Amino acid sequence: MAILSICTSCEKILDEKSDIKLATISNIKDLQLMLDDPYIFRRGGYAHFNGSDDFYMANEDLELFGESAINSYKWDPNFSDSEDWNIQYLNIFNMNTILDHLDVGGSADEVNYVKGAALFHRSQCFWQLSQLFCKQYNSQTAPTDLGIVLRLTANFNVVSVRSTVKETYERMLNDLKEAAELLPTQVTLKHRPTKAACFGLLARIYLQMGDYRKAQEYAKLTLGIQSTLLNYNNSNLVNPDLFPPFPKFDLNPEIIYHLYAEGPINTSSRARIDTTLLSLYNEGDLRYKSYFLPETDGSFSYKGSYETFFGLFNGIATDEIYLILAECNARLNLVSDAEIAINALLQNRYEPGFFTPVSGLTAAQLLSFILTERRKELVYRGLRWSDLRRLNTDPVFAITLKRVLVSTAYTLPPNDLRYTLLIPYPVLQAVDLPQNPR
Repeated sequence: MAILSICTSCEKILDEKSDIKLATISNIKDLQLMLDDPYIFRRGGYAHFNGSDDFYMANEDLELFGESAINSYKWDPNFSDSEDWNIQYLNIFNMNTILDHLDVGGSADEVNYVKGAALFHRSQCFWQLSQLFCKQYNSQTAPTDLGIVLRLTANFNVVSVRSTVKETYERMLNDLKEAAELLPTQVTLKHRPTKAACFGLLARIYLQMGDYRKAQEYAKLTLGIQSTLLNYNNSNLVNPDLFPPFPKFDLNPEIIYHLYAEGPINTSSRARIDTTLLSLYNEGDLRYKSYFLPETDGSFSYKGSYETFFGLFNGIATDEIYLILAECNARLNLVSDAEIAINALLQNRYEPGFFTPVSGLTAAQLLSFILTERRKELVYRGLRWSDLRRLNTDPVFAITLKRVLVSTAYTLPPNDLRYTLLIPYPVLQAVDLPQNPR
């Protein structure tokens, strides 16, 4: 039974879409056209954003977004995220359709690219799902913890089952390594994946797993291909007075792979930036006025996305990779290397005269500093939720999230079961899958 068959009407719609796609696949160029369709592969999720501590909303504003958004915002234990589930599994179905039809002809280079791109895109979807619907990776419990459903074919007759967390991560890692062998170093359009995109996603995944040597290795491989950073002092590229202040994604040298996310809350002008986050920025930090827009009530909204059209940037960029490299070096007690990586980033983020290179810190102090910079740099990237999940396993960095709605306080303690969302109820009615515990 197909994992996307959440109701009878949905089955009919999906069957129709499937028939259309299959009817038009006659050669390798048709598969490439599917890969280039922005509504198939370039949409990330939004629950990652809604549950994080990047923002807050006034009660009257939040009420405009409906029950599902409210429940996501307040970490309701019964919140069931059908939107992200459906988006990602429909994307996965389309990628599996491509992988199932690689025998339509074409040159070896064309087939290799299409296969590598489909494997990358599918892994990216598995990554998004893993951060919502299965527990944080723990090497001791991963072989038995419930993972996601790993759909590896477009054949609806294949029964859907939940993998383990270990199997989920192994599938992502193995597919990305295979994709990296097939994909080119450079492409003209940034929504098309490359070796650097594969290496960057591998670095992100290994970081989430706590495998710092592997994350360091793949961060280095990524930067060995693409290492350019935007200098926020360059007025030809960055203009804090514009909305958004950054160049179109194909012209942004930091973007390795372009992906956008849509969300009913985060993309709204009614969302306000968390005051604790705002307090982290020092004088002369150009991210402050590039990322945030002052409102008439003294609060700030967000304007600093690297996505310039659809919503929020949810892809891979070099600034994230420098931060991964810096963090891993610090955790591996490579203090000098960690300083080099974090200073390379920060010298491009401050006004002249305000940047002082980081030096003289212990490995522990440097790690704390780097994690703070990660918090400041990667605002609204869809990464904060994953960071909370992994950092909450360390008492030094664990935090409790708090929100107040209509005088009622809501909290999300470290390692709470609500960091793993419920499988959508309609899916469980159609497919026999174990639910996440509460």
